[in-house]
Amino acid sequence: MKLVVVNPGSSTIKLSLWEGGARVDSSTVPFHDRSDLLEQALSSYFQEIPGPPPDAVGVRVVHGGPVFRDPVLFHEKVLNDLKRLRPLSPLHTDGAIRAINALTGLFPGRPVVLSFDTAFHRTLPPEAFRYPVPESWYRDHEVRRYGFHGLSYDYIAHRLQETVPAGSIERTVALHLGNGASACAILRGLSVDTTMGLTPMEGLMMGTRSGSIDPGIPFYLETKGLSPREIERQLNHESGLLGVSGLDRDLAVVEKAFHSGNKSAEMAISMFARRAAQAVAQMATSMGGISCLVFAGGIGEHSSLVRNWIARDLGFLGIALDSAKNAEEQASSRDRIISLSGSPVLVMIVSTREDWTISRDVQLVLGRSF
Repeated sequence: MKLVVVNPGSSTIKLSLWEGGARVDSSTVPFHDRSDLLEQALSSYFQEIPGPPPDAVGVRVVHGGPVFRDPVLFHEKVLNDLKRLRPLSPLHTDGAIRAINALTGLFPGRPVVLSFDTAFHRTLPPEAFRYPVPESWYRDHEVRRYGFHGLSYDYIAHRLQETVPAGSIERTVALHLGNGASACAILRGLSVDTTMGLTPMEGLMMGTRSGSIDPGIPFYLETKGLSPREIERQLNHESGLLGVSGLDRDLAVVEKAFHSGNKSAEMAISMFARRAAQAVAQMATSMGGISCLVFAGGIGEHSSLVRNWIARDLGFLGIALDSAKNAEEQASSRDRIISLSGSPVLVMIVSTREDWTISRDVQLVLGRSF
């Protein structure tokens, strides 16, 4: 049977075709705010696929809020629930709804299964997901930590169980580092802590997002004449690597500038690495130690500089990189161990595959083999 996995982003949509449980094709198409243009872009991709249309579609949705703790089959009530959750992540949710509407128009009658980035974190204990705020915020407004990048962490947990002895991965800290960045404490395969919270803004420094800051800063900036909308826009779209370097959100651009002697670029990378290292220690605390550290995401997989700067601050936890293995360039993003032989903490690079998690979710929901 044929399955298409759809992963909507802010400017592009990642597509992958699965048959017989294996990915046979992948592509990227532009994301459009206009429904007709979006449907046209998706239609162009599917027209190039030989054979009949897909039997089912799997779609990534970033925020499931308190409603969606597992993947679900899309129907009208699900759409209404997504709209109700929209304030938690308006940009991501709007994009997912547009993609779903386009897909149901292209493939009427075909099942559409939604996979949620927050679902992997449903195992967070209360001391991890509660904030130290008034009870009414939690009870009446559902203010709590939900966590994100769950499809990535789910795959990482699966991949480690496939490839590494169980004793080496009992207490894993995974770093998903890219334009969005977070850390997750994975204890015996389950999420017990993570850095992103109610929204994808909390936690690590990111490409254009600030990550965690003093919550009093927005109130202070209002006294200086900035509106809440302007503050939110700048924290989401003008901060992080872009804001500190003044150059770009793309770490490759910032790294190039650093090697040319740009001090702002050096500061941006140093801050990014420092906050990630601090998060590793934080996540280790939640598990009573660390036995495995995983680097994933575009930056985690491809920047030996960032990996080195993160690891050099974590020697006290037993983390030590083999410099040659860390610097090794791979023709393909092959999973590999980069820790120094004999070091107490296993350090790995894992090329995460969110589409694998989504394809598995479709199989679970529909009870079919793809």
